[in-house]
Amino acid sequence: ALAGFRESRAHDYCRPEFCYRVPARLVWIDNIRLCGSSAEMLVAARWLDEAAACMRVTWKAADSLDAVSEYDFVGGHWQHGNATLSITTRLQGKIMAPFPTRITFEDLISQVGRLGHAIGMLQIPAGHFYLAMKWYRRQQNAFGRGLVRLTDLLDVPPSVRSSFQHWVNSALSSTSFSR
Repeated sequence: ALAGFRESRAHDYCRPEFCYRVPARLVWIDNIRLCGSSAEMLVAARWLDEAAACMRVTWKAADSLDAVSEYDFVGGHWQHGNATLSITTRLQGKIMAPFPTRITFEDLISQVGRLGHAIGMLQIPAGHFYLAMKWYRRQQNAFGRGLVRLTDLLDVPPSVRSSFQHWVNSALSSTSFSR
């Protein structure tokens, strides 16, 4: 039950009219990824198996626990052998380099999202790109007021373009070290 009856002194039951019954569902969990030392991985895998047993869940491929040291996941290229993280070539290909002098508002939204994701993964402080973010926020406000449409072509001022280019260069050339 997800809700209780407030006027009750005992909050450990639920009146039927406030009760939400969850029907049995099949759930698919795709790609659980664990990172750590071999010993930590075994403990985590045992914990997952115990949790699955409590929920009466069986793993589709219980024997497919593979230890990999390098893979791509959510736009990041993880290399555990040397403890580094960089953005994937696929994400690199979606980032406009060099940053254009004219861009549609829709493309600007996409680029800021991709660049924000990249610097978040790489742990690069967003404050380095304040001017670009400030200009983007102003474009968002204009969009909210109906002054800009998604298909409008925006002229990027040179100082703002320089800030965006710095953001692009930082995202494309940086590597995060997790040790």
